[in-house]
Amino acid sequence: PKVDTLLGPEMKSTGEVMGIGDNFGIAFAKAQAAAGYELPKSGTVFISVHDGDKVKALPVAKRFLELGFKLIATAGTARFLEQNGIPADRVYKLKEGRPHVVDRIKSGEIQLIVNTSLGKKTTSDSYEIRRTTLIYNIPYATTIAGAQAIAEAVLALQKGEWDVKTLQEYHQGIQP
Repeated sequence: PKVDTLLGPEMKSTGEVMGIGDNFGIAFAKAQAAAGYELPKSGTVFISVHDGDKVKALPVAKRFLELGFKLIATAGTARFLEQNGIPADRVYKLKEGRPHVVDRIKSGEIQLIVNTSLGKKTTSDSYEIRRTTLIYNIPYATTIAGAQAIAEAVLALQKGEWDVKTLQEYHQGIQP
């Protein structure tokens, strides 16, 4: 109980899942489903990234907009996105007032989280966000690469690429 879901050097209970598909997006979506996460095809994405990730987050935020998602972000991230032509509504951090991001998760307003943190203050806020997403089963990316993978998976799901094949059928499709 109360373990932080962010991976680190300490021992934690983990498991493995696998997804196979004709492209990375659908394979990742299947792996997420096997881990118990249904990736949303629409809704709202909360984005809050530390300064070192802001530039790298731009293509991810743009992709989610292209996929039809609404973006909400903490003040610094929202300002950076808007300065770069990507609209995002502002949401409070935990200590800035209410309703804050955790309130918005609990009320069902957020379907996906992209949150990278660095330093004690942002890490403590991120811990509360991660714990809430775990309880409410909301998909969560703690890296830009993870957010890119989720965006690819959502695109594949929106295209309806989900299929089921046996391993033998996948193997037959491989040319030596």
